[in-house]
Amino acid sequence: MSKKIGITLIVIALVVCIAYTIVCVTTFEDCPVETTKPSAVVEKEYKAELIYNSLMYNTGAYEYSVQAYVNIDHITKDVTLAERAARKQQSKNAISSIKADFEKRGYKIEKDEDYFVSATIAYYESYDELALANGETGYDYQKSTAKSYKGLLFNDVVSERTTVFEEREGTVLNVAEAYLNEIDGIAEGDVSLVFNYGTMYKTTTIASDADQIYKLTDEETGISTNIHEFRMTDGNRARVITLVQHTPNSYTWYLSVLVVSLLLAGIIILAKGAKRSK
Repeated sequence: MSKKIGITLIVIALVVCIAYTIVCVTTFEDCPVETTKPSAVVEKEYKAELIYNSLMYNTGAYEYSVQAYVNIDHITKDVTLAERAARKQQSKNAISSIKADFEKRGYKIEKDEDYFVSATIAYYESYDELALANGETGYDYQKSTAKSYKGLLFNDVVSERTTVFEEREGTVLNVAEAYLNEIDGIAEGDVSLVFNYGTMYKTTTIASDADQIYKLTDEETGISTNIHEFRMTDGNRARVITLVQHTPNSYTWYLSVLVVSLLLAGIIILAKGAKRSK
């Protein structure tokens, strides 16, 4: 009797496994997004950069900040001494004007140099604090436009969006970009528009089609975030970026536990039945 029960359990496990495999082959599909692999930070030459940071740290805190930078060595290369002096002064004036605009909007200036300025727009210690600041009540409903691709072990949820650089006028970024474009040696389209999406999760959980992905860590505090860097210029400022969230396929994991349990139970019962028959 025990032998029959053991065989029955094993057969059930195999039938479930085969049936689910058929379902996988016929219904599951691969995510079509080609995601970027993490890499070290690569320093490249840009005449000027305008950077917007939307970061989530490993502490659970959220930060929104903006930076403007002029590569003075790049734009003063191979020009006369008089032109070099003029471009340096223009760059200082542009950064000074950008800083003044940041201050007028209530941003906190974090770093202020001749050719670089950085300001924090907002900082929240937790998601709850962020939600309250945005007026969320917990009863808000937003229809998701993300598309889900079911895989064997993990599902991929793909969401697409444009960035804060999409608008051509009326934003703090447009104002800063206009100041940078007034500098001799920087033509319209020379300013690199950088959108940094930072998350506490590794690419095994959240991936993207970013131009570069790297980990940024504060050596003193240990606070870190995984940066997904998207670069644009005026010509493709409406670029659509793609984020891919990997989530476990609960059906596969639950069935795996069930199949393994049935197999183990069947094997144990068979083994005990064999010992009794001796």
